[in-house]
Formats: sequence, structure tokens, C-alpha cells
Amino acid sequence: MVKHELGASVYRERVAECKAVLEAIKEKYPVVNSLREVTPDMLADFNWVPVKRARHVVSENMRVQAFANACRAGNIQSMGVYFSQSHRSLQTEFEVSCPEIDFLVEAAMQQNGCFGARLTGGGFGGCTVNLITREAVPDFRSRMRQAYQYSYGIDPQVLLCEPGNGASTFA
Repeated sequence: MVKHELGASVYRERVAECKAVLEAIKEKYPVVNSLREVTPDMLADFNWVPVKRARHVVSENMRVQAFANACRAGNIQSMGVYFSQSHRSLQTEFEVSCPEIDFLVEAAMQQNGCFGARLTGGGFGGCTVNLITREAVPDFRSRMRQAYQYSYGIDPQVLLCEPGNGASTFA
């Protein structure tokens, strides 16, 4: 419940920083066309602030693949670890989190039945997504609302979302 304006915010800077890093990497590694092709070892060759932004993108791509594998294996503990790692990277590398979001992530991780929590959306406010058991939903919802109200004086919306089957191809 914190407003953010992506068009006029730091988000545009993050995109430009990643583009600058990509251009620098392309000079040393001409076969690279996008950050999807960059490895952590390639980033180790560079040392300036925008590299943190690119490091988030590179590590996030790796986390998405690992998360998908954990989903296929039904390993909810690993899925939660990747969620939480993603948030830490958004917080410290991409630097698009805010105190309210960090609070929600920390509070969620202290709740029974929560395996992982992370910022979702464009950053600088917005909301979190939390990976919790179905049985934990009522208590989780109540405790999270109470904690946020106590700390920020705002009654947050807590929405229940269930994962779908994902994208598919229609013939």
C-alpha cells in the first residue's frame, strides 16, 4: 500500500544501468547479445555500481530455472529458498525494495507455514507474494494484517492467489 511511479522513478535508471553493463560485456565478450547469456564469471571482470543491477538479472534468471526445477520436483522448501533469495537480490543488488516491503517479507518469513516471500511488481512499493501452505492462510492473513497495522498504521489488503498451470500452446 505504498505508491510508486515507475516511469519517473529509479526503475528507468536500473534499466539503463543494465544496458550499460551489457554494452561493456559485449566489448569483452562479443558473442553475448543479452544479459540472459551473461555468466557470473563474466560479471566478475567488472567493478562498478551498475554491475550490481546486472548481477541481479543474471542471478534471477538462474533462480527462475532452479525454481522451475523445484516446482517439477514438488520441493516447496527449495521453492521458498529461491523466493527469498530473489527478494534479497531485489533489495541489495537491484535496490528496488523499500522499508515497508522489507518489513512484509521479514514478517511473512516468521509465520508458520511460510516457505518464502518476495517483492512482486516493479518495486519501490507495491506488494509481496508469499509461498505458504493452504492450512496457514487464515492465521497468516490475520497476523500479517495485524503486524502491518501495528508498524505502519495501514490496514493492508491480503489477497489469496493460487498458482495456475502456466503458459501453454494452443494448436
